[in-house]
Amino acid sequence: MDTDDRSSRHRLLNAAAEVFGECGYKGATIREICRRAGVGVALVNYHFRDKQGLYIEVYRGLFTHALKQYPPDMGLGENPGERERLYAFIRSFLYRLTMVGSRHSLIVREMLDPSPALVKIHNDMANPLHKLLSEILSGLFGPGVSRDDINHCALIIIGQCLFYSPHTLHFRRHVFPADISFSIEMIAEYITAFSIGGIEAIKTKDSTMGWACET
Repeated sequence: MDTDDRSSRHRLLNAAAEVFGECGYKGATIREICRRAGVGVALVNYHFRDKQGLYIEVYRGLFTHALKQYPPDMGLGENPGERERLYAFIRSFLYRLTMVGSRHSLIVREMLDPSPALVKIHNDMANPLHKLLSEILSGLFGPGVSRDDINHCALIIIGQCLFYSPHTLHFRRHVFPADISFSIEMIAEYITAFSIGGIEAIKTKDSTMGWACET
């Protein structure tokens, strides 16, 4: 790839990150992206094949940058405990959710309003994180844990984190007018403690079905 090709590709990725971040996948247009990049529409096909290919490359770049800045282990030392690993995972996820702006907001947008590229994005990028979280939860549960228990707990942890993303700020302020002040570190501690408490409660039951309604 010569200098002109690299330059046009770089400009397209930068412009696309802004437009996708502002408008989401559905609202973004190739014409607007190319206008901001100062290149012809044909170059999208040349570099990325189509709008979805461009979107995936933009997402991959932002996702990789976010992981590099806030890795799932958050710099833990050797042989950390499973609780420390869970806390680090939750902290890193919460910090990545705050990286919205006009660019990183598309990562949260993808979670809330998936694009046609969701399956590829999940398989290539999100799936390794899901596997890591499942591994941590498996260690916390111990032998004999069911796959359903792990999957449900993983989704509950992700859901708790998503509630504190900047995209839910408007909702929180209207539903909870007092709007509790918090820091990411504090919320990570609450979610970790709440999740570990839930895991311990599940572990003490013979069955995870029906016990919540016992009196």
